[in-house]
Amino acid sequence: MKKILSLVASCFFVLLASVAFAQEEAYDAFFFDPEKIYLFDVKIDVQTDGSINITENITLNVKHQQIKRGIYRDIPISFEEQLKPVSLTLDGQKHPFFTEHKGRNLRINFGNDNYINQGRHTYTFTYTYKNAIKSFKNYDELYWNITGNEWNFIIDKARAQVVLPASARVQTEKISLYTGLKGSKDHQARQIDNLIFETTHPLSYREGFTIAVPFDKG
Repeated sequence: MKKILSLVASCFFVLLASVAFAQEEAYDAFFFDPEKIYLFDVKIDVQTDGSINITENITLNVKHQQIKRGIYRDIPISFEEQLKPVSLTLDGQKHPFFTEHKGRNLRINFGNDNYINQGRHTYTFTYTYKNAIKSFKNYDELYWNITGNEWNFIIDKARAQVVLPASARVQTEKISLYTGLKGSKDHQARQIDNLIFETTHPLSYREGFTIAVPFDKG
């Protein structure tokens, strides 16, 4: 009986030690890492009317340097009501936001006057965007800047999944990926699965990730 109790106690100690080690690693990562975006993960559902439904999962490190009450997202719009925010959560919980116009962008401010806790957090922002599909002579195309180029933080990795209507036929050989400052033709990115794309190097300040996915007209 004593041997069994001793074994149980040893296992319990190992479990506690493992938990403590994991917590220490997480704390070290937060402590030594700068304020940055660890992962910018986006899903784009293309609708048959040419609009898109977008879900952005933004995981970041908050240290109350630039990020105190939250972050903001700038998205270009060409006319009123083109972009419609749907919801925002912070770590799975409903979170406040408000919008304002900044030149040709609609700025979505995440949060309110309250400070958010320091540490690792994930925002999930969903919205719809009308007339997102561009039409050309021989094909239609989803051309979308996944991250935007307005961030003052490093983005360790950006990833995008595109879901097209079942009838769409992708022109795979014409898919293009771009990374870097606005207008850059760098392509430090790759296709890792069927219409799933990711960067292969971190994005520095003001750098973004853009995809172009063409498909047969109609």
